[in-house]
Amino acid sequence: MRRKSSLLFGLVTLLIAVVYIFANAPSLPAFNFQQLPDEGELVRRALQAKGWETLTPTSVLRLEVDASPLDGEEIILGINAGKNKGFLAGLQKADGRLIGLSKDLASVHRLSTVDLPGLAQKGISVEEYYDNRTGGFEETTWKRIFRLDENNAFQQVFSHVQQSEYFWHDAWDQPKGIFWHRVKEENRFSIPAPGVIVVDRTVSHYAIPGDPKKMPTQYNLEKEEREKIRFEWNAASLRFVETKRESVQGQA
Repeated sequence: MRRKSSLLFGLVTLLIAVVYIFANAPSLPAFNFQQLPDEGELVRRALQAKGWETLTPTSVLRLEVDASPLDGEEIILGINAGKNKGFLAGLQKADGRLIGLSKDLASVHRLSTVDLPGLAQKGISVEEYYDNRTGGFEETTWKRIFRLDENNAFQQVFSHVQQSEYFWHDAWDQPKGIFWHRVKEENRFSIPAPGVIVVDRTVSHYAIPGDPKKMPTQYNLEKEEREKIRFEWNAASLRFVETKRESVQGQA
């Protein structure tokens, strides 16, 4: 009996000692067991704020970047909810709080970051695809750059066609017209120095006679135009503005 009492006394003493140590410790790590929202919940919040809660996302792109004046990184989602129906959403990475929505876009195909001179935050580079081949005989890919301003609103700071192709027939405007036309534009982008974007632009013009009700599969090249366009960062407007455009001669 005496042995059991001694054992019980020892356990009580140990428990008191442990409680004393925890109570008098200078600091203990705080653990937050609150689970952050998963990506599905983030997308749901963005669609609801956009007014598209009845639509089902067809694809979602994700980019983690310090793009806002707020502390910490943001999650940028490129959400597509059907053909030519997309937008960007900005959310705080720490807690998933929605902070901003972009204007309506076509289909968001790619997200990346870009440096913006004089700003601590990164810009958001977007590849946007517009498909109007059915009925409009046109498809275009755009290169756009956005930044989040002091109110966390998406501000477009650069926009230019990346690739475009469209077709038409003379007979659509002139009853006696006989030619199909095809115009293809291709642009290459480079950043030779901070705050400078150079666009090498090529526009090819094609034509071939044919039935206006049947689109041809081959065309004859009529002419090709090339030029170099320079854009520079404007610190006053916080945008890239065109500063120079020149034709490139001697190219086939």
